[in-house]
Amino acid sequence: MGKGEKTTDEEFDDFYINFQQDQKETEELKNGILKFMESLEKFQKINKKLGKVLTQISGIENNAFDFLANNSESIENTLDFVEENSIKFFDSRIQMMKDLEQEVKNRNTAQLDYDVARNKLLKEEKSKKKDLKEKLQKNAEESKQKYEQANYSCKEKLQRIHQAKQDVLAPPLFLVHQSYMQTTQMIAFYHDKLV
Repeated sequence: MGKGEKTTDEEFDDFYINFQQDQKETEELKNGILKFMESLEKFQKINKKLGKVLTQISGIENNAFDFLANNSESIENTLDFVEENSIKFFDSRIQMMKDLEQEVKNRNTAQLDYDVARNKLLKEEKSKKKDLKEKLQKNAEESKQKYEQANYSCKEKLQRIHQAKQDVLAPPLFLVHQSYMQTTQMIAFYHDKLV
């Protein structure tokens, strides 16, 4: 853009830094939950195989190891619950953040357009071409209005997302924690049955 003036908004910059951190944390939380689900799926497969192997080794045909199959069903229910109540939430939040990221890009474009229009006007300030100056003035005013609207909207949304982070993330994370605790208790119970 050269040596012209550049519009700055430190408050926006601070909100955007917080937003980027929130985005990163949201992705990391979702990935952690997916790893938890992956571990449960692996555990479920092992239980099914273990039930078959124990039945073969013991020679007992009266479904003595059905509790392992029931355990698998319980894990399947946990996986469905976590998928429905946490993963879908995080997918929705991540999509919302991507949409806001696009709004920020549009805001940045409006900022650049305003800076260019304003600098062109400043360059022609001493010009005697009245029509050109009026056209540049109108363009600068329209660009400024478009930028200010986009800037205000983005700042409001960035701030709202950051301020609501804990309130919004707590319920799905609590559900995952609760599922984890129930699964751990279930594993301990079945372990005791096997031993």
